[in-house]
Amino acid sequence: MERDYDGSERRKFQRIIFSAKDEVMGAFKFSGLPDKLFSYKLADFSAGGLRFILPRDDEQKISIGDTFFLHEIEGRTQLEFPADVELEVKWMMDHDIFQHIMIGCEFIHTTKALQKQLEQFAEFLASDLYR
Repeated sequence: MERDYDGSERRKFQRIIFSAKDEVMGAFKFSGLPDKLFSYKLADFSAGGLRFILPRDDEQKISIGDTFFLHEIEGRTQLEFPADVELEVKWMMDHDIFQHIMIGCEFIHTTKALQKQLEQFAEFLASDLYR
């Protein structure tokens, strides 16, 4: 059965897309290596999740369903990110023709207070990038 796409936005939260020149990086912590931070370039961010770029030759292997923590966001913003927010990998774009792997993640186990912080952070990012 074929589905028609009507072009409407179905996202619950506004997505902020970063360009290559924005140099926005996410510092991540993985369960097996809690004392080590891995830094990856962010492609976009919303209060519901984010997308980051994993170099193909990176030592950290990631799969759909994996969970880990976003420790902080480095780059354009001076606003402090709520540390160690848990993420789950929802999808991956991994084609041999690309040098990188695109990883799509959703924030999980968020409280109402944390969700509000994420929404405020996304609003600040949007106003900072688009002014």
